[in-house]
Amino acid sequence: MKTIHKILFFIIFAILVQACDKIEMPYKETGGETGGTATKKVLLEDYTGHLCPNCPTAGKKALDLQELYDGKLIVMAVHAGYFATPLGSPFDDDFRCEAGNTWDDFFGISNAGNPNGMINRQNTGGNYIIGDGLWPTTVAEIIDEEAVATIEIATTYNASNRKLDIELSSELLSALDGNYKVQVCLVEDSLIGAQKNSDASLGGAVILNFVHHHVLREAVNSSWGTDMVAGGGQTAVNTIYTHNFSLTLNDAYNASHCSVIAWIFNGVDYSIIQVEEKKIQ
Repeated sequence: MKTIHKILFFIIFAILVQACDKIEMPYKETGGETGGTATKKVLLEDYTGHLCPNCPTAGKKALDLQELYDGKLIVMAVHAGYFATPLGSPFDDDFRCEAGNTWDDFFGISNAGNPNGMINRQNTGGNYIIGDGLWPTTVAEIIDEEAVATIEIATTYNASNRKLDIELSSELLSALDGNYKVQVCLVEDSLIGAQKNSDASLGGAVILNFVHHHVLREAVNSSWGTDMVAGGGQTAVNTIYTHNFSLTLNDAYNASHCSVIAWIFNGVDYSIIQVEEKKIQ
């Protein structure tokens, strides 16, 4: 009987060992990848300004959508055009930047009247502009699409000299024709300043201590990004492209509130295929 028990023991042990060999370790979560499956993320650009009374309502809508989609929607507020122009106290803040002004002029957003924005810079019938009333349905239409690319952002920030180093790793998961580029931006959250307002639920006609969220501060690699492949060549599938950038943080920026937003886009039609965000510290 003891011999039979020993034989059964070794048979059961061998089966368990074989089963254990088939267990796979969990994947590391990086750059929009969770459990080994890439997650598509969407960029909502909210074009705004402190002189726009309807913009606080749109900003609240963007925040609500971001909370609803829990990490899959990234929001960037672009202060540009007339509504963002300093006008004397209390509207003397200037949250504009070169890239925001360039995009606003190119896509004609504030000329169409704010609040307006873009979602993944989709072009519908020659028009990139999407009013805030259509943000929820437009995001819902694309948020669950399969990811065709991944981005991983690594940051190193030296508080003593305010130098920020950024390493971007980008990869296409599907064969896509065309010249693809990467765009890297710096955004700052929780800026306090005056804001005109038409929504009584948010405050009075002028909110002196309005909290401005995810404000575009600057484009790290110019307004139109960097080629994934040097010289603008065809991008290969399942090849990781690495780009490194450095900048010294402006003294006006609060480093603890700053993040890097990076995206991959088509260099011809500007459509964004993947986006990622990471706090700098």
